[in-house]
Amino acid sequence: MAINPKWCQPYRVWTEYFRHWLVDFDYPAEEILQTFIFFDFRPIYGQFDLAQGIQECIREGLNTRRSFLRDMAETAVLHQPPLGFFKKLVVEKSGEHKNKLNLKLNGLTPLVDAIRTLALDQEIFETNTLDRLEGLVEKGILTQGEADDLRDAFNVIMLVRVRHHVDVINRGGEPDNYVNPDELSIIQRTMLKEAFKTIDRLQSLLEMKYSIKT
Repeated sequence: MAINPKWCQPYRVWTEYFRHWLVDFDYPAEEILQTFIFFDFRPIYGQFDLAQGIQECIREGLNTRRSFLRDMAETAVLHQPPLGFFKKLVVEKSGEHKNKLNLKLNGLTPLVDAIRTLALDQEIFETNTLDRLEGLVEKGILTQGEADDLRDAFNVIMLVRVRHHVDVINRGGEPDNYVNPDELSIIQRTMLKEAFKTIDRLQSLLEMKYSIKT
């Protein structure tokens, strides 16, 4: 991002970027997906009040066009957790990653995107997923039990992913997000299934809240 001239812009341009994403209607769904990461911005050095100004810009944009949240929700349910009938783990049937599943695309991404959408709906401007969960509990959008389940799901997937990365690096390979469930312990597979079931319930919540037909 830092070396891309498009994203090295002054405050005035950034507020226009967010106004465009939030208020304009005529731009492709792919651009909506690309904007997700920018709602996770946070100040790390310099004039922190500039970040507060952009948050106010986002708040005004959401009040102007609430349908943007539905667009975000529709995108957040595109990637489903890898569960089939009887909640069995679903893996790639062919290709380079045959017999593997993608922990990021079908695990972390739908979880993080869904929580981000719910947080923005409530004008929760935390950028950490777990902090957003706390905010959603305080707003009454999630119960403490639901938030605890989602936190556990997030941590389980992250733990399996990191262990996979370490194992691949130790074998001299390039880390990726694909794991073969057969290479996991029974406990790890069981925990992953439960994590994916939790994400599936979260996506169902979004579909109901925003009247999304799948």
